[in-house]
Amino acid sequence: MKPPKSKSEGQLHTSNPLKEWLDSAVSPEIFELNVLQVSDGDYSTAYELLCYSPNLKRTNAGILARSWLKRYDHCKYGGWWCSGIDPLTWDDMQWGCFKPLRPLIDQENKNKITKYEHPPKTETRLWLLRVSDRIWEQVSQCYEIAIAPEDREHPGGFWHWVWQKNVPIVIVEGAKKAGCLLTLGYAAIAVPGIWNGRRAPKDDNGKILRESLIPDLQLFATLNRDIYFCFDNDSKRKTRKNVQKAIEATGTLFAKAGCNVKVIQLPRGKAKGVDDFIVAGGEFSSLYDTALALDNYKALNLWELTYSTVNLNQRWVCDIKIPDTGLVCIKSPPGTGKTELFVKEVEKLMRDGTKTLCATHRIQLGRAIVSRLALDWIEDKRIADHFGTFGYGLCIDSLHPNSQARFNPENWEGATFIIDEAEQVINHLLNSSTCYKNRVAILKTLRQLLGVIVQSGGRIVLADADLSDVAVDYIRNLIRQQAGVDWEPYTIVNEWSDPATSYDCVMFNDSNPSRLEHELDKFIKAGNRVLIQTDSKNKGKVLERSFTRQFKGLRVLRIDAETVANPTHPAYGCVERLNEVLKDYDIAICSPTIGTGVSIDLKGHFDAVFGIFNGVISVAEARQALIRLREPVKRFVWAKSFGLSKIANGSVSDFQLRKTKGKEAKIILDLLECDLDILGGTETRSLQTWALMGARFNAERLRYFDFLQQKLEDDGHRISLFDPNNTDPDPVKAKRQELRQIKDEIELEDAAAIVAASDLTHSQYQQLKDKRQKTQDERFASRKYDLEQKYQVPVTPDLVLKDNRGWYPKILLHYFMLNPTGANHRDRAHLQGHLDRGEGQFCLQDLRWVTAKTEAMHRLKVMQWFDPDRELCHHDADLRDWAEWVKGYRREIADYLELCISESDSPIKVLALLLGKLGIKLERLGQRRVNGERLRFYCFPEIDDGREQIFNAWNSRGMEEEAA
Repeated sequence: MKPPKSKSEGQLHTSNPLKEWLDSAVSPEIFELNVLQVSDGDYSTAYELLCYSPNLKRTNAGILARSWLKRYDHCKYGGWWCSGIDPLTWDDMQWGCFKPLRPLIDQENKNKITKYEHPPKTETRLWLLRVSDRIWEQVSQCYEIAIAPEDREHPGGFWHWVWQKNVPIVIVEGAKKAGCLLTLGYAAIAVPGIWNGRRAPKDDNGKILRESLIPDLQLFATLNRDIYFCFDNDSKRKTRKNVQKAIEATGTLFAKAGCNVKVIQLPRGKAKGVDDFIVAGGEFSSLYDTALALDNYKALNLWELTYSTVNLNQRWVCDIKIPDTGLVCIKSPPGTGKTELFVKEVEKLMRDGTKTLCATHRIQLGRAIVSRLALDWIEDKRIADHFGTFGYGLCIDSLHPNSQARFNPENWEGATFIIDEAEQVINHLLNSSTCYKNRVAILKTLRQLLGVIVQSGGRIVLADADLSDVAVDYIRNLIRQQAGVDWEPYTIVNEWSDPATSYDCVMFNDSNPSRLEHELDKFIKAGNRVLIQTDSKNKGKVLERSFTRQFKGLRVLRIDAETVANPTHPAYGCVERLNEVLKDYDIAICSPTIGTGVSIDLKGHFDAVFGIFNGVISVAEARQALIRLREPVKRFVWAKSFGLSKIANGSVSDFQLRKTKGKEAKIILDLLECDLDILGGTETRSLQTWALMGARFNAERLRYFDFLQQKLEDDGHRISLFDPNNTDPDPVKAKRQELRQIKDEIELEDAAAIVAASDLTHSQYQQLKDKRQKTQDERFASRKYDLEQKYQVPVTPDLVLKDNRGWYPKILLHYFMLNPTGANHRDRAHLQGHLDRGEGQFCLQDLRWVTAKTEAMHRLKVMQWFDPDRELCHHDADLRDWAEWVKGYRREIADYLELCISESDSPIKVLALLLGKLGIKLERLGQRRVNGERLRFYCFPEIDDGREQIFNAWNSRGMEEEAA
């Protein structure tokens, strides 16, 4: 048998094997213990090393068949062989790999070189490289695990010690990378390929029968062992996705065995493999210490887009051709002309007499977009001549028959449906409070709309700088569900990156933004104009007041949801004409109202952009907020290390988010004795997508600063960390104190204004609630009415401040703990409200049960500690026993009370955390010595915060009226 004609021998390598391994930062002793150099012309050694399988064809004399001799003829020029220890016998491993000095080249497969040869007709194994005593000691010190004399005497030596002592291991691809990490003191195991750590036999139809770790790895899959994956970080999208799938598949098998699985991510673009990273001077220890838990890694991979019909790398996408029908998906960086592309497409549709529907998630963003598209906006329906002739734009909240749009899907045959900022629109659709009451109706209408467009040959366009499989798959599945058609998306991915448009970004890695705010003051005092992006409306108010006091001659504009909708404010309606408005101001402070989807094209006006992010918005939104100003001026960014917002219980597993919601609903329905099919009554596909988006948001939240920094680097921006030694701490502290005082001032002023606001009737309130434009007085009056209805007592400044701090759900839980039948009545009414509005359907993520929390607090026996006469300290035996018992239900507490209790929390802290859910703080009684030990004592407080009066009012009204 002759070798395939497509293969030929490559050129002879001149580098020697020792240098090759040393160039990968491997110690010479590891090379000497594990690598065999095969000289030129040594036929027999190469064949003996590779061709030992009994399954290979041989002659009657036992000689290898000519076909196999020919297959490995190129090994006659020599090379090197590497093998290690066999974990199944603790003897030398027969299996290994041979790197020929003259490798084969596959000419039919893009001249792909076969760098490494593995023994044919035998299952792949792994490398447990032999180590010297010095390196063994180094690993022992790295993990602080002692080496006993009997460990050295065992035939398996180092690797038997690693197995027996449950030493953490790092799994890499390739023996040299394992040698590199062993040299540094890490127990590294190498597999020959990313998929070679598992077995997945298939049946005749190609279906996987079962998955398992290869026997070599099963040995190390022991309870509580830390398993780290550190595979290459390839620049190719397809390869990255394959690596992700391999890590998730193999990592899940380790996790099922009880291992703690983590993923080490190499910085993208700087080095492909961990050995390259280390040779280039990278600190592996920092990557090791910040490795992602497997669930976090899975969740963050949900941002990937694997669809790709057309790949581009160009400055503008406004002139590209897109199909006239079908599902069109566009992923392109901000500022590359996506909106200009839509303008041209809509102009063409207008000429053809075809309508365009544009859906967004924010009113101001929507108005700005439709203004550029020359379309109407839904709120102008009553005043615009010939409204909707060519289509219009609306917020996704209005996509249902009972909205002001009176939306009818049948009116959009053959139309083009544009969803710009698609990721955020879908997330808003599935998770926002503004869609809460009408979510089922909106989802039903959306499905009908997609069906009409598909069946009439129309077009659906999804566009987003961070478009992912999650968003594309969701729309595809809705189309399939409604129309029975599987539309393959036409996907355009533009990976353009231009150093000329990237910016220098200084990041402040502090616990609070005071240092950045101090630098911001200095920057403004030096005569610079600034654009400030923040994810907090309240932070914008505080900064505005600080600036107006300090910088009397400067013009300051605050742009947030309140000011753009206030007809008396300079920011009213400015989002549609930002470039015109902003040039008149020295300082602009912007909230997420213009966080995404809006371009600020001013040149030479702002000298820098400052970003302050508490993790209320996603990393993607924060990145886009920073690049709203297209000019690449310098950026200064503070971000919280741990984001404030979370979805549901904060889980980073989409499966757990869905499971918890279903489990909670089943328990409550059993308690309420409701016979309701949970799965049959929910938007299943929408729930799955809600969970996928929630999982990745929660994963980002855990390391918000780190992920923002990494993504900005991936975007091509030049990141540096601010050196705290460059600032005097005293003015920084003074700045923090000043802003705190301003925050308190504003809160007190607003509270007093709310109390003094006009009293509204119910009809007046409803009219005001439906108004988009509200003056500040109208806003205060509306808030006053809300508070009166919630608490059923006269509104005071103190009540306003408590409500600002989230008091209502805490005392509501306390009230229902005292009145459990009221909780049942409320939840029945709550559920019935959803069923009525959804015509028998509901969204599981929208069910906000009181009974679940009430029942959890009762089952945790929290009320046994409601005794103001008893002193408490962490040494109390009954309190300690109770706290340990409570810790056994940490998962359930996280699910139902959205509270994180740690195994290390003291008994007093456990009690304090649970009482905190009721808005109750333990009272400190001071310290005293007991048996020579100084102990802190506490007691349950006398509650005198006004809740008793509110409870009485609620009893009179009946809280079951608080239905939904």
